[in-house]
Parts: sequence; C-alpha cells; structure tokens
Amino acid sequence: MKLNHTVASPVHALRGRRAAVAALALALAAGPALAPVATFAAESDDLSSQLAAAQQELADLTSELERAQAEVDTTAFELADTQDRIATLETQVAETSEKLASAQEELSSQAAQTYKAGSVTLFDIILSSSSFDELASRLYYANKVADAESSQVENVRELQESLNAQQNELTTREEELTGLLDQQTASADALASAQSEASSYVNGLSSELQEALAAERAAAAAAAAQQQPATDTGATDNGNQGTADTTPAPETPSGGNNTQQQPSAPSGGGSTSNPSTPSGGGSGSGGSASSGNLSQSQRSTIVSTARSQLGCAYSWGACSPGVAFDCSGLTMYAYRAAGISLSHSSAAQYRTVKNAGNLKTNASDLVAGDLVFYQSGGVVGHVAIYIGGGQVIHASDYSTGVITSSLYYSSGFCGGGSPV
Repeated sequence: MKLNHTVASPVHALRGRRAAVAALALALAAGPALAPVATFAAESDDLSSQLAAAQQELADLTSELERAQAEVDTTAFELADTQDRIATLETQVAETSEKLASAQEELSSQAAQTYKAGSVTLFDIILSSSSFDELASRLYYANKVADAESSQVENVRELQESLNAQQNELTTREEELTGLLDQQTASADALASAQSEASSYVNGLSSELQEALAAERAAAAAAAAQQQPATDTGATDNGNQGTADTTPAPETPSGGNNTQQQPSAPSGGGSTSNPSTPSGGGSGSGGSASSGNLSQSQRSTIVSTARSQLGCAYSWGACSPGVAFDCSGLTMYAYRAAGISLSHSSAAQYRTVKNAGNLKTNASDLVAGDLVFYQSGGVVGHVAIYIGGGQVIHASDYSTGVITSSLYYSSGFCGGGSPV
C-alpha cells in the first residue's frame, strides 16, 4: 500500500492552505493593490498539482482495496464451501458408524447361532462333538460364515476410516482458511481506512481549489478594474451619454478543473495505451460456452440502464442511481432493472457466470448485456457491461466515474458472459 505525505497528513495540510486562502481573501477585501493576481495563481497552481497527485493516490488505493476485497470474498466463499463439505462428511461418518455397529452386531449374532448348534457356547460345540472330524467340520462351517460377515464389517470400517481422514483434512483446511480470512479482512479494513482518508482529502482539496480559483478570478477582475483608464462621460455625437466597458474577460486560470483527465485502468490493472490479448483468450477457447438465458429484452434493458448512468461519479461500495457507483454496484443496478439479482462483488459475479457454464474467454462470443471481467494477479477485481462493438460501460475510478471504454482498455480482460 502506498501512501504519500499529502495523504498521510491531510488535516494539517488543509488547515495550512485554508489559512493562506483566508489571508488572501482578507487582503483582497482591504484593497486590490494588496492582493496580486500572481499570488492567487501560484496558490491555485499548487492546489491543482496536489489535487492531481492526491487523485492518483486515491485511484491506486481504491485499486488495491478492490483487489483486497476480492481476495476476502474468494477466501470466504472457499471457507463456506469447506464448512459445507465438513458438515456433509459428519453426516456420512455418523451413518457409517451406525452401519458398522449394526454389522458387528449381526456378525456376533450369526457366529453365536452357528456356534450354538442347539447349545449355548462354542465350548458346548467342542464338548458335544463325538469325534475330532465332527468338531473340525463344525468349526470350518462356522468360520466360513464368520469370514463373510467379517468382510462386510471390514468394508464398513475402511469406509469410516476414509471418511474420518477426509474430515480431518478438511478441518485442517478450515483452520488455514479461517486464519487467512482474518489476515485478509484486517488488510482490507486498513486499506478501506486509508482509502476513506484519501477520499476525504481529495474532496477537501477540490473544495479548497474552487475557493482559490474564485479568489483568483476576483483578484484578476479587481486588478483589471484598477488599471482601467478614466472613462469619458461627455456627450456622444448623437447626443447620447454612455460609458465604455473596457474590462477584459478573465482568463481561465492555469490549474483549473476544466482539463479532461485520461481514464485510468480499473482494478484489473494493465496499461490503457497498449492493450494486449486477454489472458485465457485464443481462438475458440470460450466458443462452446452458452450465451445464457437472458432474453433480448433483458439485454436491452441492462445496456440502456447502464447507459443512463454515464457521467455518474465513482465511489467505493456505492450503488446510488444518478449519483455514484462502484464497478459491481453499477452491474448490480443494471441487472436488477432486468429482474436479475446479483451480489455486490465482482468476484462473486464472476463465480455466478462461471458456475452457470456461461463464461466465454473469446471476446468475439460476447453479446451485448454480458458481464465482462478483469483480473490482476489471478484475482478478479473489476467488472463491466458489454454493450457491443468492442465497447463496455463501467464505473472506472474516481477521476472518470461511469464511462464507456474499449473492451481491451485493460490487459486484465479474463472473460465474460451471462450470470443466468
């Protein structure tokens, strides 16, 4: 996790700059000659530079947080699956224990019946035999019956031992996953705290920059008014009186917020300038996957709903129509409009598509309305909606919000498809 000095101490930094802006504002109120435009321009330039750096830091932290949360989701899913398997094995072990007890009881009963031969015990068989040959014959018959029953008992015992071994193995795995989940959750919580702090800092800088820009514009106007020559108020040729407005329009200040920023890569990572073939791609590698059970009407609804949110802000964990989304929040909202419920997690949505047998790694097989996934280091951490023509709509990051991008704007593409 990276955290530069501007993010690490946002409160002190903001207090210092706000004091500077307040001082400049007081100077402006005292008179335009005391508030040089260059001072405001320097302040706004400095704030713009710091805001850009803070926004990049926030984007990096958000990307790390998305990846960390995806790891938490994946481990939690595996842990739940392991616990389900342990519960199933516990039931099977109990059943085999009952079978083993029953088989042993039956063996004892059969042996007793065989050996009794109308008497009470094996000792009676020995005493009642008239000759050694008769004794041997009786014992041979009894042993055959006992061997058959004993084999059954041994089979059940072996099954029980196998189940116990599997149960012990899964219990060990459960302990490992529980420890891993605790570590990952703690890491994700720390990142969430840092990301929240960085977000607050960016918002504070944005607000302060607007104040500095407003002060700069006011200073420019005041300076221009001071330098304006006296106006001739005499009569004009046609007898009308008037004044000439020679105040120049203020220039757009450097460091303003009108610059279009380039979208950065999503949590899936990868360069936006040189997209490469997606991992798992290749001719026909996903061609056999089903397009799913989405109707054309549902697909149209998903795409149109996603389009209606273009321009909304990005915010981690958000699903607020017309306001802000994160990546899985946008897909969840668009699919909900088509009557389909999805988890608020890109990793969980990926599993849903894969478990449905609809995952397609060949981009040419994608259909408008499909979910599209991006991974980094083998972990799915970003999701978008395919809209056709090699384009996707997604909640990208804090600097861009909900936008349309090329399918391959990130090299982390790892497939897509319908979750139903």
